[in-house]
Amino acid sequence: MDLSIIQKSKRQNLIRSTYKLIEKLFYIHTIKKISTEALNEKLEKLKTLLKSVNTQIEDLNSVIIQRQDTDKELYVLINEHLLYHGYFETSKKFVKEFEIEKYNDYSFFKEMYETKQEIYNGKFDKVLHFCKEYKTTLKNMTIPIKNEYLTTFIKLNIHQNKENHTEFNCSDIENMFRVQEYIELCKNCKYKEAMLYAKETFCKNTFLIKPFLPLLVCRDVSTLKDQISNNYDLLVYIYSKSLYKIHKLSFESRLTRLVECGLIATKTRFCEKNKNMKCPGCMPFLMDLAAKLPFYKREQSILLCKGLDVEMNDRNQPYMFDSGYVYSDLYISETGHLFICKVTGEICEKKPRRCYFV
Repeated sequence: MDLSIIQKSKRQNLIRSTYKLIEKLFYIHTIKKISTEALNEKLEKLKTLLKSVNTQIEDLNSVIIQRQDTDKELYVLINEHLLYHGYFETSKKFVKEFEIEKYNDYSFFKEMYETKQEIYNGKFDKVLHFCKEYKTTLKNMTIPIKNEYLTTFIKLNIHQNKENHTEFNCSDIENMFRVQEYIELCKNCKYKEAMLYAKETFCKNTFLIKPFLPLLVCRDVSTLKDQISNNYDLLVYIYSKSLYKIHKLSFESRLTRLVECGLIATKTRFCEKNKNMKCPGCMPFLMDLAAKLPFYKREQSILLCKGLDVEMNDRNQPYMFDSGYVYSDLYISETGHLFICKVTGEICEKKPRRCYFV
C-alpha cells in the first residue's frame, strides 16, 4: 500500500508547474513578447524560485523515504478515514496512541477543511490561491458532476464522457468562484465594489456575470434565490473533488473502499430476502453501505448444499430430491442414503435425480 500518495503527487505537481513556467518564459521570449533584458531579470527571479522548489522537493523526498512499509497499515487507514471526515481531534489522539505520527497527513486535510468552511462563509482567498497554484493541472482536468448541480447559479462547462457520465471541466473553476465573490459583495450591499470587481474581472467574459448584473439594480438577493440557493454546496463539491484528483486520492477513504470490496465479494440477491448475522452485508451498521453496492457477479455459478452448506461441483455432485431441494453427494452419504430433506424433514421415497452443470 502506498503511504505517500499526497507527497508524491505534490512533488510531481511542483516539477510539472516549474517546467511549464520555464517553457512559457522562453516561448514568450522566442516570439519577442519580452526583450532579452526582461528575460534576464525574470531568470534571476526564476533562480530564487528554483531554490524554493528544490527545498520543497527535498522535504517531500524525506517524508517519502520515512514512510516505508509498516505493520501498522490498518491504523494508518483508520486515521486517514478520520481525516477524510473531519475528525481532527480524534485523529490526534489516535495517532499518538498507536505511534503513527510519521504517516499522518493531518495538515493536508485540515487545510482542505478550513478552505471549505471559508467557502461556506463567503470567503475565497484560499480557494483562489488553490486555483492559481494548480492552474495548469486544472486546465486539462475533469471531474464527475452530480445531476443536482446541473441547474445551479452559473452555466457549467460540462460534457458527456464515453460512459455517458456528466463531467465538469475544471478549467472554469476559478470563474465560478469569481462570480460567487461578486454575489457576496452584492449580498453585503457593497454595490460600488461589486461593480468595479465585475468590470475588472469579467471584461473578457461578460457572459459569465451578465445573469447577475440585476443584483446591482434591484439590490435584493432574494430575486435570484432559487438560482443561488445551493451555490456553496456546488463550490465545495468541485473544490474537494478537484483537490482529491490532483493528489491522486479517491473520493472516499481507502478504508471505505476496502470495506466496499469485501461487501461486494459476499453480497448476493438473497441478502435482500433473508438476514444472516454471519453475513457482513446483513449486519445493521453495514446495511446502508451494502445497499448501494452491486451484487457479486459469480453468485449464480456457485451451488451450496442445503444439508452441509458446502459447495457442490464435479467432485461433489448435486442431486434434486422430490421436495425440490438440491443436496450434495456428500450429504446423501452422511445420511446413510435415506434421502432426508433437511428443509422439510421428509424422507423422499424416490431416488434423487442427478443434476448437471450447463
